[in-house]
Parts: sequence; C-alpha cells; structure tokens
Amino acid sequence: MQGNLRAHGLIGDRSTAALVAADATIDWFCPKRFDEPAALFSLVDATAGGYVRVGPPQGAAIGQSYCESGAPVLRTHLGAPESLVEVADIMAGGRILRLVTALRGPIDIQLDVVPGDRFGPPRKVQRWSEGVSFGSLIVRGRTEPVTLESGEALVVSIDPLDERGVVRAGPAMALPTPNQLRRIIEDLDRSWKSDLDEVHYDGPFAPAVRSAVRSLRLCTHAGTGALVCAVTTSLPAQLGNERNVDLRYPWLRDNAGAVWLWERLARPDWADETRAWLTERMAEELPLPPCTRVDGERLGSEAELTLAGWRNSAPVRTGNLAADGLDLTGMAMGSMVLDARRSWPVLERVGDWLSEHGARPDHGRWDSRARPASWVASRLAVQAALGALITTSRSRHPLDADLRGWTDGAAANEQWLATEARFGVAPKAGWRRTPTDDSSDAAALPWAATLPALKVDQPRDDIARLRATIDQTLAQLGEGPFLNRHLPHVDDGFPPGQGPDLTASFWMVSALAAADRWEDAHDRMEALVSWIGPLGTLSTHADVPSGDLRGNLGSSSAAIALIGAALDLRAGPH
Repeated sequence: MQGNLRAHGLIGDRSTAALVAADATIDWFCPKRFDEPAALFSLVDATAGGYVRVGPPQGAAIGQSYCESGAPVLRTHLGAPESLVEVADIMAGGRILRLVTALRGPIDIQLDVVPGDRFGPPRKVQRWSEGVSFGSLIVRGRTEPVTLESGEALVVSIDPLDERGVVRAGPAMALPTPNQLRRIIEDLDRSWKSDLDEVHYDGPFAPAVRSAVRSLRLCTHAGTGALVCAVTTSLPAQLGNERNVDLRYPWLRDNAGAVWLWERLARPDWADETRAWLTERMAEELPLPPCTRVDGERLGSEAELTLAGWRNSAPVRTGNLAADGLDLTGMAMGSMVLDARRSWPVLERVGDWLSEHGARPDHGRWDSRARPASWVASRLAVQAALGALITTSRSRHPLDADLRGWTDGAAANEQWLATEARFGVAPKAGWRRTPTDDSSDAAALPWAATLPALKVDQPRDDIARLRATIDQTLAQLGEGPFLNRHLPHVDDGFPPGQGPDLTASFWMVSALAAADRWEDAHDRMEALVSWIGPLGTLSTHADVPSGDLRGNLGSSSAAIALIGAALDLRAGPH
C-alpha cells in the first residue's frame, strides 16, 4: 500500500539515494546513481514495483526520526503495546545497511523482499536462507522469520551487483555484525555532525535549515559536484492530472542557486564543488540545455513506462523534455556564480550570447512545454546577468571591446522591461507574466526582491514595485501559506491542476522580508515549516486538503528556497 509521501525519510551516500516509508519499507532505490533505472520502485507501482521491508509482520508504524546531529541516519519505530523494534537505515559506499534492534521484546521480525530491476521484473531471482539476489541487487539477511528478545539485533544489507551480476568483494562489503554496524553509524553521525556544525546559521528556523542542508548534500553527487533537482520521478503534482516529470537530473539554475547558498552559509568548499560542475557545463556549446545527466551527458528522449504510478497517477516517465528547451534563467544564473578570475573566457562567450539572444522567447523557470514565450522572470534574470558581467568587465578591462555589445544588449532588455512588461503606472503595478497576459508569475518574485539596480524606475520606486508584485501575486496565486506557480489559464503545455508549489511559497517569504513586511514573512515561514513535518522531507508541491506532499521528493529547489528564506528572515526582527 502506498502511504503518505511526507512519511518518507531520505537516506543516501552522495552517489544515489533511497526512500524509507513509515513502515520501514524501502520503496525507492536507484542503484549506483540518482539517474540510473530504479530497482526498488513500489513507490510508483504498488503491484509491480520492487521493495524491501524488515520488521514485525503486524507492527504498527510509530514514528521516524533522524539523528539529533542531522546525519542521514533514519530511525523507524514499529511495534505493538508489548513490543517495540527500531530499524536504523544508512547508506554507505553504494550499499544500504539496516540495523534491526528489539527495544521491547520478544518481537517477531520478518524480511520481505519483492524483486525488481530497471523499472521492471528481474530476469533471474535466487533465494536462499541468508538472502535474495535479483537483477542489480543482492539482499542479505535472514529470509526466515526470527524472534528477537529485548536488546537483540540483526543486520540486513542491500548491495549493488556489477554488470556481470557479481557482488563486490572484500572486507568492506562483508555483512557487518550488529556491533560493527553500530560503530559505522556512530562514525557517520560524527562525520556529518562535524560538517553540519560548520554551517553558519543561528536563526529561529535552525532545525528546518539543518534538514534542508542535509537534503541538499545528499542530492549532490560526490563524484561530479552536480546537484540533482530531486531523487524521484513522476510523483504527481495532483492525483491523476498527468503533470508527472522525471527530476533525477541536475538543472543549471538549481546548481547556480546552490553555489550562492553555500557562499551565504560560509561553506566555500561546498560552493566550489558544485561550481566545478557548473563551469564545465557553461563552457559547452551555447545555448545550454537546462538539464543534463549527472555526468554532464545530454539526456535522451523522454519515455513513458508501463507502470501504474503513485496511487494510480500514471504516467511514469524517464528523461525530461526540458533538456530540449531553452531556459534563459539557468544560463543567466550560471554566469553569475562562476569565478571570473578562472573562467573569464567562458563568461565572455555567455555574455556575448545573452546580449544577442537574451530577448528570445524561452520556456521559462517552470520548464513550460508550450511554445516559447517572453517570460518576465527570464528577462529579469538576463538583465541581472548582463549587469553583473558589465560591472566585472569594467573592473577588469575598462576599455574592453565586448563591453559595448553587452551594454547595448542590456539597454534593449531594459527598454523591453520598461515598456512591455509592466502594467499601469509604474509605482502601482508589479512584475507580471507577459505583455499579453495580465497575470502573476511566481518566478518573478526572487528577481523583484533582489534587483534594485534595474534603473527602469527611480530607485525610490523599487520598494513600491516589489510590494505591488507581492500584493498582486498573493491575490492571484496565494492559497493559505502556499503559492501557485501561475494562474490555471496560463498554457504551460501540461494538463491543468498544478497544485501549490513549495519553492514559490518560500520565495514569497523572502520577498516579504525584502519589503520589510517582517511579521507576515515570519508567520508564513512558521506555517510552511510546521506543515512540512518533523522529518523535513521536501517535495515540489503540496496538497492542502490532505496535508500531504505532492510532486517529486527530495526537491533541491525547495530546499534552496527554504534556506534562503531563513537567511533573509535572520536579517530582520524576530
């Protein structure tokens, strides 16, 4: 049975990730890498998908929690009035390790394994008393039911097989004893605590920030520095509306946002890690695809799988058509976080392209699948990027010949923003979607809050413009503490029914803070953080009636927006 999405904990080792449901079922796991096919995927097909569960056959789900340090050690408690078991899950070296401990016994423990492989059934399954091998995985542990007395424990591992179906050998891959696994967990806890303690945030939303930082680090591939957008595919924005996409890939804009964020949190080492991946992408042929595979390779075509979907909300897709689109925001943001001292030739190329082509219609921040349009948020991003490049160029080479083209491009963009993108008398109207559609677009919020130097209005009009943008956006897109991306009539190439967007919701908190509306910002932030729940699991969307998450889990853009909002609130009154 597919339960609530918010009752899922995320574990990972920065090569891939897995999800653990409230009943200790691992129902999502892509072995080896985030963007590889899933082997355990009952999350998106309750009947055909593989899963691994360990615990009492009839034990009720009591609760889940992470270590106090914030380390990705997930503890799930199951039991009945007279018995209680804890399942502690970690991922290390590509393998999942599960420590099952009887806190009150005796208690019966059962290992349930439903094989899966590459979003389908495995061709070969082997079972024996100490495990099951299938497809690309081997599950090791007692396959017969066992009774644990109080204090007793057992270990289950889920290990990847190589291309020949052979498990990696060596002492590191041996099944650890319970005491050995406890030491592994303690070492992991210490390592993460040391890392997370260096994150400089001491505001009122520290637990939520710590959870979001953990999620972002788990979604950052250690080998390449790429930050994936989410860890799942095709979880619906709303039940049955077919707005299902695969987000297991890195987007330019999320990686650029992460670089900014790590710098603000005084973690330049983390910023440099992701900046290295971004620099490689920005050096490639222009225009750049908005997203790629983790290793930078281009995505193939999008495919629909013959799976039922979460709660029968098909389709389940792999790949993403956004890779074939144009996202000016991603390219602009990428140029703003590169190191000009080391990457100036790359920035010159991007600056030339943006000055010549930055007025092109694009698919926007929301990866629209309709015809390209003139999104105001995209033009604001281009204007910010060109302004930053011009400032940097003047400081480097005041007589740079490229500067004239960049200033001409910026002036033309500024003229469009002044004459085409605004409605009503300048101080009274905010940023809206396009010149032909008088409606709000939440993607304009972060730019309205952070671009006081556009010089389209007088500086005294900046705060008025921001407040007007906030008011019209709340009126058109607000839903309690949440915000929708845009109005339902906006054609983005998807079926209707977008659902509130968590990233946009946290952007509103930052915008309110920038407009000195501190009380509103704090109230909204508290409501959002409380709604997310104690695990701190983030997704792309929310479902207000059910109080559950919607959309893909492990959303990096939502985590970036949450931390950014917390940092912005720290600057004002508490």
